[in-house]
Amino acid sequence: RDAWFIGYTAHLVTGVWMGYDDGRSLGKVTGGGAPARLWRTFMAAAHEGLSPRPLPGLPGDAQPGGKERPGPGFWKRLLAGLTAGE
Repeated sequence: RDAWFIGYTAHLVTGVWMGYDDGRSLGKVTGGGAPARLWRTFMAAAHEGLSPRPLPGLPGDAQPGGKERPGPGFWKRLLAGLTAGE
């Protein structure tokens, strides 16, 4: 009944929800379909003019596509920027 996609960059965390407020089914809509496409469109516009930067707390070789996993405290450091107004 609901389709979600949540993602983040070093600049912004964003979630997209699609659904009906009366609980009707969306049919075959899934989070990896329409919500993910909407997320990408929004994020592309939101990041226009911003310089790419690495994800906080990850060494360079652990960036997306790398083999290492985020170390201890990664999420705390990532979300700290949100409360600090970054």
